[in-house]
Amino acid sequence: YAASTAQTRAAAAALAAADAAAARAVKTGENERLSAESAEAAAWARWRPLAVRIGTQREIERRIAAAQSRADMLNAQLSWWKSYEGRLGDARRGILYTAAPGTLGAADRPFGLSTFWDWVFALFALSGLLSALWALLLRARLARTRA
Repeated sequence: YAASTAQTRAAAAALAAADAAAARAVKTGENERLSAESAEAAAWARWRPLAVRIGTQREIERRIAAAQSRADMLNAQLSWWKSYEGRLGDARRGILYTAAPGTLGAADRPFGLSTFWDWVFALFALSGLLSALWALLLRARLARTRA
C-alpha cells in the first residue's frame, strides 16, 4: 500500500507539473495571439487609410475615363454637326455637295444611289416594272375570260 501511495503521489506531482506546463503553454499562446491581434489591428490602422485612398483614386480615375469618353463622343457629334452645318450653308449658296472619291455616291460609283435623283430614277424604274407586270396580269385574266 505504501508503494502504491508513493506512486500515486509521484504521478499526481507529475500530472501537476504537466498541468502547470500546459497552463504556461496556453498562457504563452494566448499572449502571442493577443500580441498578433494587436499587431494586426495596428497594421490595419496604418493601411486602412491607404486602402481607402487607393479605392477612392481608382473610382475617380474610372469616372474621369467615363467623362473623357463622353467628351470624345460629344466632340465627334459636334464635328459632325459642324460639317452638316457647312453642307447646309453650301446648299443655301447653291454649291452642291459631292462625295469623296471611293465613297458611296461618288462619280466613280454612279450606281451608289446616294443622291436624290438616283433614288428618283430607281423608284421610276421599279414603278415601270410593276406597271408592266400588272398589265401582263390583266391581259392574262382577260384572255382567260374570253376563252
